[in-house]
Amino acid sequence: MLDVLMGEDIPYLWDNWDIDRTQEMKMQPQRQVLSRCCVADGCLQLRFRTVYALGGHSTLTQDMVVYADTPRVDFETTVDWQDKHHLLKAQFLVDMKTSFSRHEIQYGYVDRPNNANTAVERAKFEVCNHKYTDLFDTRYGVALLNDCKYGISVQGSDMRLTLHKGGCRPDPGGDIGVHDFTYALLPHDSGFSAPSVVRPAYELNMKPLCVPAALEEPEEPPITLEPSNLIVESIKPAEDGDGCVVRFYDSECTTSRAKLRLRLPVRRVAETNMLEDEIAELPLRDGETCTRCGAPEVAFTGTGCDLRQAVSVTPAAGEPVVLTTVTAVQTVPEREEGRRPSLVMRRLAADETLWDAAKQYRTDEELIRAVNQLTEGEVPDKMLLIPRMRP
Repeated sequence: MLDVLMGEDIPYLWDNWDIDRTQEMKMQPQRQVLSRCCVADGCLQLRFRTVYALGGHSTLTQDMVVYADTPRVDFETTVDWQDKHHLLKAQFLVDMKTSFSRHEIQYGYVDRPNNANTAVERAKFEVCNHKYTDLFDTRYGVALLNDCKYGISVQGSDMRLTLHKGGCRPDPGGDIGVHDFTYALLPHDSGFSAPSVVRPAYELNMKPLCVPAALEEPEEPPITLEPSNLIVESIKPAEDGDGCVVRFYDSECTTSRAKLRLRLPVRRVAETNMLEDEIAELPLRDGETCTRCGAPEVAFTGTGCDLRQAVSVTPAAGEPVVLTTVTAVQTVPEREEGRRPSLVMRRLAADETLWDAAKQYRTDEELIRAVNQLTEGEVPDKMLLIPRMRP
């Protein structure tokens, strides 16, 4: 069920930004219909156009579009706004019973309670959402999509998308005029997922750009990404001017093994951080590279094509290495006279020889080779045991 709600909006503070909790008690259905007609009835869509009177001076013209090949119902809306200090919302009462609602944020989503049992939950009467809000269980769900509205209130199964706010400070006429936007109701016969909710939300916001052209065969995209829950959010030139940056993320906030196929000439692929500083190079074979995509991470690519992700390294094979170590130390009674043995452990410097070490510690080069099992002429690259005699 759809209703258009409108009510007086005079917040306690911050006229153009705040919405008070008591606002929901002021909202009234706007059911003064000026006209209604069917403007399209074809094989692809059915379109009803309704014009409502809003408040005292505003009007709303809305096309409800039902498609033949998708359960999505669009509401293409034009508002001629002439009222001040009023709030406009679209209300949907759906047949769902859940304890929380899921709202998109940048590179992911956030779950908010849709009840008011505690003071914290009561404070979340209006929350942010970007392209979608979804009420769902494991087998069914209803998503409310939009192309430019970022506030919504959800109580139980009552979803109210904020469409317009007529504040007067700091600009008394900032919201006056004609506004165009679209929102849509999308039932889906599964739980929340990228194919059932996230992709349709992108399709509503990023409509195809059609240009006249002739192709002998279909063109493949320059970059493809698997699995389907991973989304390439943007492709941009690198800040240092060398290569491009590809940003992708896991829209379901899970942990996935990302497989990126590049159909462009690529020299190398490397992880970067958000400042596009290179972290590590990734293997590239036949234009493909793989990496782990964790939640909620954002992936980037930069010099030639770089890619920001956490990478797990597992050795494929190893060789046994014999190390000479000290396993025990035995003390002997201290002699009152004569010279006493002592032991030094150290590594040779880059420009240092065994002869230099023997001279420094007043010992014999051959004795050092014997203790450390070094052959004649071998240059040691390890920690050495250097025996010496001290007074």
